[in-house]
Amino acid sequence: MFLLDQFSNLIWFFLLAILFLVLFIFILLLFNSFFSKNLYFFHILEIAWTISPCFILILISLPSIKILYITENNFNNFLTLKIIGHQWYWSYELSDFLNKRIDRFIDLTKKNNFRLLDTDNYLSLPFNIPIRCIITSTDVIHSWTIPNLILKLDANPRQLRQIYINSIYPNLTYGQCSEICGINHSFIPIKLEFTTSLLFKNFLIKFRKSFKNI
Repeated sequence: MFLLDQFSNLIWFFLLAILFLVLFIFILLLFNSFFSKNLYFFHILEIAWTISPCFILILISLPSIKILYITENNFNNFLTLKIIGHQWYWSYELSDFLNKRIDRFIDLTKKNNFRLLDTDNYLSLPFNIPIRCIITSTDVIHSWTIPNLILKLDANPRQLRQIYINSIYPNLTYGQCSEICGINHSFIPIKLEFTTSLLFKNFLIKFRKSFKNI
């Protein structure tokens, strides 16, 4: 997310620089009644404004390729999170630590919560640790989307797709299904809490105890 933000700032720098340069030349030619014969047939200038965009494209392509490589690279993930889309809720599996499925439904009972974004309980994950997410669906096409992490990946039936996440600081983030998967697709919220490894361990112990009591 941070690299994409820096890359966006770089693109805007070049766009604004080119815009102001073109506007300056346009205004200069508009209010100038004189012309230069050497300027109209200046081959060096033609070569310069043909080659300069090539260098700009090269400067843009280098960080773009790096970001694409990092996005698709396997970071020797610490754990694997399996995400399963249903109508109208998400299920999660942490098979490295738990043998049970964690279902998270929308919560419409709490007060002062985020409307259509809060769930009956959160899913805890460790922060600053690479996590591999495997996404699928049991019925129709869903989309697991978390805007704060710039994540959006479709969950297709009978198909496994993967993406890697790594939150560099503790936070509580929300998301939602962004695919029009049915009349109630907006009632499939996502709530993730990135915590320390110790709190993540406590979350696993708490979940095991709650499941045994059922």
